[in-house]
Amino acid sequence: MLKFIHREIGGARRAVARRSIVRAGLWFVDIPRTSSTSIKHVLGERFGGEFRKSVERETGTKRKKYFSDHCTASYMRHAIRPDVWDSLFTFSVVRNPWERFWSLYRFRIVLGDLPESCDFLTYVRKLKHCRYRDRYSPFYMPHYHMSMCDFLLDGEGGSLVDRIYRIEEREALAEELRRRFNVDVLHEHREKLSDELTFKQFYDAESVDIVGRFYQDDIEQFGYDYEA
Repeated sequence: MLKFIHREIGGARRAVARRSIVRAGLWFVDIPRTSSTSIKHVLGERFGGEFRKSVERETGTKRKKYFSDHCTASYMRHAIRPDVWDSLFTFSVVRNPWERFWSLYRFRIVLGDLPESCDFLTYVRKLKHCRYRDRYSPFYMPHYHMSMCDFLLDGEGGSLVDRIYRIEEREALAEELRRRFNVDVLHEHREKLSDELTFKQFYDAESVDIVGRFYQDDIEQFGYDYEA
């Protein structure tokens, strides 16, 4: 009986979340370290709870929402029903894989999830070994190593979202959202992105190759190059 009640409550909460998404008419697939926090902040202010981050960065306050941060397009399409998903404007932002992996590493350092003694080149080499119980490995949590393709493509390699923007195309994304939904995602850009020189100085030839091989699908799908 208790399981039935929990299931009914869960179903009701999902229905409420689905209705809020339908009212908004869009969904943003927020891939970690692609400027997603600043975009979700603006969308949350405009459309409410399900579009916000689960935790407010400045205060650490946890928000009540049904869908967690960084849900894949595949998961969301199933969770809210394919017909609902197909009726929305769905979009995401991608980033140079080498720059993004550096950002993922720095994020864990800042969080205290990695010790400062874990240098970047050592961290990159851990991509060569799938050790899920090593808390200092990229494999310790899925979001620390998942490719952008994992977030956006179906099992056949087709895109599940309407638009995919490179991070350097934020102005084009902002114009699209202004035109469709009267939302300005550029008025508050909270995340300071590392520039090209910042992340490249931490790579050597071996680490460039390791990251390039690991994220080969992203590089091919989105047309990235280490030097680009």
